[in-house]
Amino acid sequence: MRKQKISDKQIRFAQEYMIDSNATQAATRAGYAKISAKVSGHNCITNYNVKQELAKLQAKAAAEIGFTIERAQQMYLEDREFASKVNQAGARVTATTGICRLYGMDKDAGGNREQTIIVISPRKSVESEVIDG
Repeated sequence: MRKQKISDKQIRFAQEYMIDSNATQAATRAGYAKISAKVSGHNCITNYNVKQELAKLQAKAAAEIGFTIERAQQMYLEDREFASKVNQAGARVTATTGICRLYGMDKDAGGNREQTIIVISPRKSVESEVIDG
């Protein structure tokens, strides 16, 4: 099986996609026909070589600003802790989901495998009184 090389237009698509993460707009700006930009964008974004190029560009952008997955995870953990303090269960779940997405463990993030994650909140202590009767 012969490996296909990435075309100049596909490289341009990847560069344009980095601007706004909009495949249709990136395809148009990269020079694909406007009438078929939606299909061309989809074809590009699902192409193995384009995915590899995007991964390189994303890694380069992250390195330039010093943002890493570890830093993103730390931010999510801080957000989850704050949500717990202010008793916001929805925000706590959202932060947990964000951490899962960082590692591809969310089925909505495009992973092939399905995983179940159970989040257990700490028990609340309940004070009781003895009533003399």
